[in-house]
Amino acid sequence: MPDVPPDLCGLDADAYHAQLLSLLPPGPAHEAPPGSVRAAFWMFAAHGAARLHARLCALLAEARPCATDEMLTEWETDYGLPDDCDPLGLSRSVQERKLLLCAKATQPGGQSISFFQDVAAALGYDVTIAERRAFTCGLSECGDDTECGDETLRFWWTVTVQGPRVTWFECGLSECGETLATITAAEDLECRLSALKPAHTELIFAYEGV
Repeated sequence: MPDVPPDLCGLDADAYHAQLLSLLPPGPAHEAPPGSVRAAFWMFAAHGAARLHARLCALLAEARPCATDEMLTEWETDYGLPDDCDPLGLSRSVQERKLLLCAKATQPGGQSISFFQDVAAALGYDVTIAERRAFTCGLSECGDDTECGDETLRFWWTVTVQGPRVTWFECGLSECGETLATITAAEDLECRLSALKPAHTELIFAYEGV
């Protein structure tokens, strides 16, 4: 088993104090026994170093768009948010803005059903996707999932949305003054899937549990 690296962002003033005392030159002139003025002086310096350390660790977290807090607006600018699929933009709650930013930042490429379901899940929606096929004499059978129509049916697919997105107030993510729950229709989902779909296909959206 490889060694687990230490949590360097968990260092506190006591850790810095011990480190500072260990770096003092040897000899009675530099001794700092517990409770002495010299020990208190180095504890004062340790508190300053610990505050700086904590601040650097907080800024390090801002390097990831999915973990950002202070730099949310800057990350949104980098990823082109708000965009045409996010008409509410900055009027959304902070939690919703983080959700949309993380969804856009982590979105992979693809054209499979699972890809589009993952895009919907990242936006907070549960969907099922069905491709459509025309009944073909000699190939299709009674009771299968084909439909009456010509071959252009294969260019249409249906996205069934299982209810709206509900964003609950969450400690550590939401802010004072925000509602306990936000219910969002799937206009943003329709927009994003329409932008990502293969150009030769058309989408049909259906809603259940709304």
